[in-house]
Amino acid sequence: PRPFEAKIDVALYQFLLNVIKCFDNIRNDAKEPNDNLNRILLEQLKNIIQASTLQKKSIKRFVNEMFPDGHSQIRINPHTRNKKTTVLFYAVYLIGISDVDRLDDKTFQRILKEKLPYINDEEMIVDDEVEIQLRSQMLEEENYSEILEKGANLIKRWSN
Repeated sequence: PRPFEAKIDVALYQFLLNVIKCFDNIRNDAKEPNDNLNRILLEQLKNIIQASTLQKKSIKRFVNEMFPDGHSQIRINPHTRNKKTTVLFYAVYLIGISDVDRLDDKTFQRILKEKLPYINDEEMIVDDEVEIQLRSQMLEEENYSEILEKGANLIKRWSN
């Protein structure tokens, strides 16, 4: 074995100096907090955090939490501001008013695609107005609690 010789790679050293010089010359216009930029960033983060998918696993978990065995009659708070819960209740409601006796993946997708207010085939944006519309549509039905129970029972029996 021969002894280790430390060598300086001049090309790499030159490259690193050029990168440092380049970054040093960048002038950022936003040197202090910008309220408009912060508002946009926070709104986008809020959208990302609130985004979710409506799938079998999430709806079954929701039903098991909200409709446990021996629970009292479900009454929806007309003043709530929880978009995700409202959409999940509405999905259970849609299943309850459907004319199906047994739920499967294909039927679940069909019911949701036909009845939910999608922007396109895959995406639904629930803003305050849509949330109020979905909730009021359920509350307008006098026996919405029974409809929710029927939908919850269909979801509970949905085989894995």
